[in-house]
Amino acid sequence: MIKNRKFIKEKNGYTLIELMLAISIFSIAVSICVNMFINAIKLQRSAIAVQNVSDNGRYIMEIIAREIRTGKVNSFILNGTDDLSFQSNSPNRAGNTLKFYLSLSGDQLMFDDNTADALEALSVTATNNVVVTFLRFEIQNSTKQPRITIFLNVQSKNPPVDSQDEIYLQTTISPRELRQ
Repeated sequence: MIKNRKFIKEKNGYTLIELMLAISIFSIAVSICVNMFINAIKLQRSAIAVQNVSDNGRYIMEIIAREIRTGKVNSFILNGTDDLSFQSNSPNRAGNTLKFYLSLSGDQLMFDDNTADALEALSVTATNNVVVTFLRFEIQNSTKQPRITIFLNVQSKNPPVDSQDEIYLQTTISPRELRQ
């Protein structure tokens, strides 16, 4: 005999609506996380490019400034706005003529110290990272010491998308006489 039995429905699984809702919430959360990760990588690449440009710009200015400080006071010659030559007063250069100029391709700063062991000029910039977009030298002559002003623009060779990675630098340097 069958008595009045109440059938108890046991819930053994999820309904289709519950599954679709869970999958959509999970996919939204994953897409937000992936988007944040991609943006973090883009920002890191941009920061690295800006750091490379900044480091190379400061390095270029330091190399030029160090050599100009040891130059002979009355030997500075401009061979165009982006070409400076002068005679070194440094003991290790033995009075050689030094030259800083923009390369023929117009994107690298070149240095020629006119020594026998160096057959050609060397690039001061990191050729695979940055390019020099602008270089200009100005000489302000005074009665005792000239002042050389350097204007320099450096930017990343292969900039990341949406990255402003150009740096403008300017400095003025006076040579100093080294007493021996």
